Amino acid sequence: PIILTSDPSWGNGEACIYGSERITEGWKRCTQKDIENIPDFKKIWYIDIGTQFIPRAIWLIDKGEIKRIHIAREPDWEEENLWDVHSQWWEWTSTRIERKRGKWIYGIDKLHLTNPDPNYFKGATVWTEGSSVVGTPFPSKVIKYFPERNMIYFPGIWFNPPIRHCRYFLENKIQFLDSPGEYFYAETGPFKGRLYIRLPGDENPNGKIIEVAKYPFLIDIKNQSNIEISGLTFRFSNIMNWMLRWVDTM
Repeated sequence: PIILTSDPSWGNGEACIYGSERITEGWKRCTQKDIENIPDFKKIWYIDIGTQFIPRAIWLIDKGEIKRIHIAREPDWEEENLWDVHSQWWEWTSTRIERKRGKWIYGIDKLHLTNPDPNYFKGATVWTEGSSVVGTPFPSKVIKYFPERNMIYFPGIWFNPPIRHCRYFLENKIQFLDSPGEYFYAETGPFKGRLYIRLPGDENPNGKIIEVAKYPFLIDIKNQSNIEISGLTFRFSNIMNWMLRWVDTM
């Protein structure tokens, strides 16, 4: 047998395999020219990490405690009710389904989709519940936003589409970076490869231990046997691209 393990005589603490890239220094405070349409730009920090990987998760290690830093999102919900983790999400006030070229969804929310800028929600990721008993949310990309109708347009998937009172939230736009404990990575645009962050309490990230997810696979074993893995801790792996790339633009 082949054994991958740890031994207490090798050192103190856990034996860990991380899938992340650790950043402790090099953050710069944003100026107005670094970030547009963000009133609290002085509370946001950035670092250029390049485009070799897309970080889909980030953690802060503070005094031995691991804290998840969320992708910038609206609303700024938390897992407050473990029996209903969607309890702080927004609700559709109505929806409409278009079956042309597949199943497309018009989601209307007269209470929250009120920003007058037609590009404000465009390109964001929307996570929404479905009708009937489909409580597991699915992600999709906002193709178009109609501010005059409080409506976004996005492709659906194979199961029942959302209906009125189904809950949803939006994430992954720099405009949503409006609260502590969030981050945004620029995949495109003039600052492509730039990582923006707001730590809890709006603390300076320099000197902090920040783990940026990089590798989705920590151990890759194929067509092998008689292998034992024990005594190890695996953390901070990256997430595969779950986005359904049906349509990028209209």
